[in-house]
Amino acid sequence: MKQESTYYAIIPASVRYDNTLTDSEKLLYGEITCLTHKTGKCFANNKYFANLYGVSKETISRRVSKLKKRGYITVMISYKPNSKEVDKRYIQIHHDPIDRNEDTPIDANVKDNNTSINNTSIIDENNYLENKGFKFYWDEFLATKKKKKASLKSIIIQRQFDKLIKMSKGDFKTACQILERTVNNGWIDFYESKEPFGAKKEEPVKIVVDLSKAKG
Repeated sequence: MKQESTYYAIIPASVRYDNTLTDSEKLLYGEITCLTHKTGKCFANNKYFANLYGVSKETISRRVSKLKKRGYITVMISYKPNSKEVDKRYIQIHHDPIDRNEDTPIDANVKDNNTSINNTSIIDENNYLENKGFKFYWDEFLATKKKKKASLKSIIIQRQFDKLIKMSKGDFKTACQILERTVNNGWIDFYESKEPFGAKKEEPVKIVVDLSKAKG
């Protein structure tokens, strides 16, 4: 999707005075704010920014990853139906950056997000929530978290959703099974299981002893 920067850039003080960011990363943040002005989303890919600033797509990907790591942006990815092929990527601005982890390394995968899956990005939930079965268990999962007074902050929920998709390796059916198992056990997070899905548990052997025939 082609976007044109026709609006002024906004670089808040939190970004301007963040000494962990380079001037180029701050400038990229400002460019993203220009492109999110009309729709709230920036659909420009790494190639667009690379051509704009005369650098490689890998360099842009590192800058995007750094802004994401610092909590200034969220990178959303949607996939083509029944495929791991990326359909769209868009970036949203965080006006209230949170949870900046200085020790978290930037993902080594710096390929263009429009042609490959970038593990540092969050998959668009809408593609999954359109399925009634998945949505039912997802709503039950959130209800369980609320009942147990677990955090329902959007950044936490996004990370858990991303964890679910990572555990299922992008397979929709497996994701549904993990979610169903989580809800049935009343868990507030997703855990790996040693037992394969669909495995039948052996029923315990019942031993009946006729005490009337026992010798007294």
